[in-house]
Amino acid sequence: MRYKFVNMNEKYANIIRKWEYEGEYSIYNYANSKSLLEPANWEHIYAILDDNNDLVGEVTFYKNESDDLFYGQGMRPDLTGKGYGAELIKQALKFGISKYNYKRECIFLDVLTFNKRAIKVYEKCGFRVDSRYSEEYEGVKYDFIRMFFSI
Repeated sequence: MRYKFVNMNEKYANIIRKWEYEGEYSIYNYANSKSLLEPANWEHIYAILDDNNDLVGEVTFYKNESDDLFYGQGMRPDLTGKGYGAELIKQALKFGISKYNYKRECIFLDVLTFNKRAIKVYEKCGFRVDSRYSEEYEGVKYDFIRMFFSI
């Protein structure tokens, strides 16, 4: 399948905000995501459409203070765990590298340590563990793995 990456807009953002993940994956629900609804952020957030122009995910690219490119993505809940992730990630990385004319050595992402399913797919796509860290959010401590993809 060939994916299309289009700038986020209000229509797509409102659809994504209704996506609900089950169980421990509910941490990824977008219902409280204020950044997704902010038009100022849409220059770095892209809706992912399939061949039928159905919304299947979103991807975000942002640079940190060191000018490293970070990658984040979400897939429509009913599509997770069905083998679509690797191809989506590969195409998203290619899109991001081209879109941002990114010439550095690698792209980074952060993933919660319990998300073995995502970690497995990221590794399949060439990401490797860089480091581990913890961060508190709304009084809860979360453990993360930072991964990198060598370009």
